Amino acid sequence: MADRIAVVEPDPGVAKGLQALLKRQGYVVSRYETLGRFFDAVAQRRPEVVLMSMELPGMEGREILRALRSNPGTRAMVLVGMSGRVRSNEEVAAAFTAGADEYF
Repeated sequence: MADRIAVVEPDPGVAKGLQALLKRQGYVVSRYETLGRFFDAVAQRRPEVVLMSMELPGMEGREILRALRSNPGTRAMVLVGMSGRVRSNEEVAAAFTAGADEYF
């Protein structure tokens, strides 16, 4: 079975582009525009990898990373933070400290 990847991105164009690229590489991709839908889905079926925008409405990206890392059911997922804007070194370091495995 192919790896399951969750794309959590509010911008439909970015999300669809990532989804298409990953599907062409053989991954099973689920796309979520909101945190609520993502958290509901994770309760049903956990992805192995999460590509997550750090600019999601409703909750700071670092807090989402901390929540996923602190939960025994989601702790082992690979967490990749993504940002479309320039971030300071401190912001990137804080994302890694919160639990990101990678940051783009």
